[in-house]
Amino acid sequence: MPNTFELKVLKFIDDEKLILSRDSLLLAISGGMDSMCLLYLLEKWAKVRKWDLKVAYFDHGIRPAAKKESYFVRDEARKLGISCVLGKGKSLSLKEKQNLSLEEAARKLRYEFLRKEAKRMDPRFRGDDRHVKIVLAHHLNDQVETFFVQLLTGSGLGGLSGMKSQEGVLIRPLLCVTKKEIQGYVKLKKIKYVHDETNLSLRMVRNRVRLKLFPAIQRLFPEWNLLKTLPKMMRVMKLEHEFMKTIAQEWTSKNLISENKGYGVPLSLFQQLPSAVQRRIIKNVLEKFSTSRNYTSSHIEENRKLFYNPISYKKIQLPDGIEAQKLKNEVFFRKAL
Repeated sequence: MPNTFELKVLKFIDDEKLILSRDSLLLAISGGMDSMCLLYLLEKWAKVRKWDLKVAYFDHGIRPAAKKESYFVRDEARKLGISCVLGKGKSLSLKEKQNLSLEEAARKLRYEFLRKEAKRMDPRFRGDDRHVKIVLAHHLNDQVETFFVQLLTGSGLGGLSGMKSQEGVLIRPLLCVTKKEIQGYVKLKKIKYVHDETNLSLRMVRNRVRLKLFPAIQRLFPEWNLLKTLPKMMRVMKLEHEFMKTIAQEWTSKNLISENKGYGVPLSLFQQLPSAVQRRIIKNVLEKFSTSRNYTSSHIEENRKLFYNPISYKKIQLPDGIEAQKLKNEVFFRKAL
């Protein structure tokens, strides 16, 4: 018989249509409590629901303990009769090469590895094929932490609205449960897991939010249950963000000019729009060159002001080697040579 925790997650999976019968699932497992909870929960229901499971572990090349953890994940997967693939990347090298933060470099390598392995599970996988899905272990506490991280780093509405339960082939079945609920389930089922010492490092913004800011808010405002109130607000923000995104996409599809390996945005038409829609259009254009999203709200605003700059042929440099230049009748975006 499934317990309350399992039923809650399964209901979320069904309500959000995250996993369908006969779906192939690549589970991103780090060996930590959250991902091991995800592994055991999905394995329990895989046979009944005809899910095809495969485990993936990625070593970012940062921590010596990762090798031992990769073997732990591989062995636990084998005990459950699930195949496991191990990957490794050079995050420090990519950080220097592309001028990224270490977290950004590690994330980029991890997702490249996961997408490559998912493609191997199904030849039809092209980045948006819903037959194969990459399963992540983010939960409700991660969602709330994301809000504060985005707030502190000056994010816009999209960032503040948090993670989606499904983004293309990425799905997050645990986004409906709290860390406390996961801890209770892991203890009840006696699930083994490893501890990542970097989760205690205050060098990273997310860890400072989790270990310092969030407990302080709960202590100062005990009458507020942030794990209930913030996700509700974030869902409203997400709906408003999606509405704005739709308007911007319609405008972009009608007015964006593709030319000379780049894109031109007409000045006069762009300047007639509300600033919120303008910012979303700029994001749409940048995403045509790169999906890494290394730009910030400051980059977007600097780019928006370029449309009103009286100096023609002025250029600005954006992350990922993207260049924007104001011409006579448009702002032209291209990859810098």
